Amino acid sequence: MQFFARPLSNDIEAAGQARVEAIVASARAQAPVAIPARSLYREPTCTPLRASDSVLDNRLAEELAFARRTLEAMGETLCDDPILLSRHQVTLQSVDLLSQIIGHIGSVIGASDREEAVARVGMVELRNRLNRDRLVDAGAGLQRTATNPFSAP
Repeated sequence: MQFFARPLSNDIEAAGQARVEAIVASARAQAPVAIPARSLYREPTCTPLRASDSVLDNRLAEELAFARRTLEAMGETLCDDPILLSRHQVTLQSVDLLSQIIGHIGSVIGASDREEAVARVGMVELRNRLNRDRLVDAGAGLQRTATNPFSAP
C-alpha cells in the first residue's frame, strides 16, 4: 500500500468550500439542506511516493489513515446538525484541522522518502514545524541544531 500527500486541486477545494458554505447558510437560515455526496476518487497530482520498507511504519500509517477517516465521518455527521454547527463552528473546524494533520503525519510515516513526504505536506504551518530545528541532548544541556530532522544526531 502506498501513502503519499498530495495537494488538493483547485476544483476539489472549490467544491469543498461550496459545500461548507451551503451548510453554514442552512444553519443560519435554520433550514435543512440537502448535502450532495462527494466523490471519493481524486486524480493524483504528483508521482506517488514509494511506501516505507518498514512493516511497522506502514501499519502506523494505516492506523492514522483510519483515525483520519473516523474523524472526518464524525465531523460530517456533526455538521449535518445546523444548530450544533452554528453553536460550535470553531470546534468543528478544529476537528477538521486535526483530521488533516493526522493524514499528513500518516503520509510521512508511511513513505520511504520522509523528506520528500514532508516537502509535499500541504499545510504550510505543519510543514514548517516538521522542518524546524531540533533539540539535541548535548550532555550539559540542550542545544539547537539546524541539521536534517530525520538523520541521527
